Amino acid sequence: MTSHPSRPPLRSAVVPPAMLPQLLGFDVPRVRSAYLLPFPDPRGGWMDHVRLKVFPSITTDKGTIKYLQPRRSGVRIYFPLATLEAVLRTADPLYFIEGEKKSLSVAQLGLPTVGICGIEGWHLAGARDLHPDLDDVGLRGRIVNVIPDSDVVRIPPCIGVCSGLRPRSRVVALKASWSSCLKASRGSMTTWRRQHERRARH
Repeated sequence: MTSHPSRPPLRSAVVPPAMLPQLLGFDVPRVRSAYLLPFPDPRGGWMDHVRLKVFPSITTDKGTIKYLQPRRSGVRIYFPLATLEAVLRTADPLYFIEGEKKSLSVAQLGLPTVGICGIEGWHLAGARDLHPDLDDVGLRGRIVNVIPDSDVVRIPPCIGVCSGLRPRSRVVALKASWSSCLKASRGSMTTWRRQHERRARH
């Protein structure tokens, strides 16, 4: 991955095929290369959790697999380092972005960003409370913009995210950016990013 010279680097690393079994705990003979996405810990250092974007993608009877992670490693929240302080220490509007790569892109615009791994990645399996990784994020009274992936408009899952962000004990007021959701879903994230860059210049 490359990054703009004036912005913080994107945190990823190319992984040679020989290291994949070490990282994943199982063999993936069809994968020729991958890049590693380590997960920053909001309390410092790194989580004991990684995900890998694999090339080529793996086609199965149940669909296409683009990302792999160790079995039974669960779901974690992705915190781009570029805006981690703003996420934790300010009341600025927060962007919940579906996808680690897209969250890195949005964070490079200077927008406080949290990445979720899939539209249901805001909670643990079998639970509907916010993921405990978000415990240190100040949400009370904060505006949260929920931006789903750009492949399809999925309002019901978006509603699930928003309801998860509004537990009575955590959030007093939440404004989910439905127009941003729809714009991001109808067009590419690249187009959406360019629009925000133009606004920032004016």
